[in-house]
Amino acid sequence: MSIFRVRQSKEFGEDIAEVKEELLKIPPSANRAIEDLRGDLNKLVNTTIKREGDVMTGPLQVPFMRATGEVAIGAAPAVSGAIRLSNSQWIASRNAAGSADVNIVRVNASDQVELGAGMVTPGPVAVGTNPAQSGVIRIPNNQWVTSRNAANDADINVIRVNTSNRVELGADTVVQGSISVGSNAAQSGIVRLPNNQWITARNAANSGDVNVMRLNLANRVEVGVPLVVGYNVLETADPPVNSAAVLLLVNLGSNIITTRRIEIGAADSGGPGYRVLRVLN
Repeated sequence: MSIFRVRQSKEFGEDIAEVKEELLKIPPSANRAIEDLRGDLNKLVNTTIKREGDVMTGPLQVPFMRATGEVAIGAAPAVSGAIRLSNSQWIASRNAAGSADVNIVRVNASDQVELGAGMVTPGPVAVGTNPAQSGVIRIPNNQWVTSRNAANDADINVIRVNTSNRVELGADTVVQGSISVGSNAAQSGIVRLPNNQWITARNAANSGDVNVMRLNLANRVEVGVPLVVGYNVLETADPPVNSAAVLLLVNLGSNIITTRRIEIGAADSGGPGYRVLRVLN
């Protein structure tokens, strides 16, 4: 077990050399602790550290080191801080297998803090000023999470909580699975909604919302506004001629809903020819 600890000294090299000379007089077989101490001193004497403030030109290997001032490493190190490193120089550690080094952290040439390996943090990660007060990743309001585009020539806004406290997506979204909305949503389908909940849209004047469609309590699809269809209002695989083809659901008011038969190609009682579509009373 190593028992020697380094302390800062104005005559560091000379002090160690004197101690070593005395230890060399002790037989190596005296005890194991003395042998360990002699090994530690050999490592220290082989450096060029001699006085406080001197520059070390070779590696320093010690079991324990205490510095009462700052420690500067490398060419052109930082000029402040307790540990001062040069730009783009890694702090590294040996891997668990003892077979390679792992880069931990550095400030790169773009003046960004760069991690050299995956990071496991026992606590949350908070970003920016006034971040969220809970959650694993905590972000301020109205700040985008961004990603680099495929061409590497621009950033893409991914997601944020905007100033209206709504989750906002910044780009087209591709969902690999289904989207479930609300409580007791449907159990199948790509978009899964609860019963009797409207799909809504903002009106053209931006003054209100418009109900578009829902599946109501009678398990019928209900349209909330007049429906304008530009083409193929009704299409069947093999439409019959001059016969009952479809039943039309009609709202008579006061929540009274009934059905009416639709005839396609019905004879025109007002003259020769056929009507395209007729709803029977």
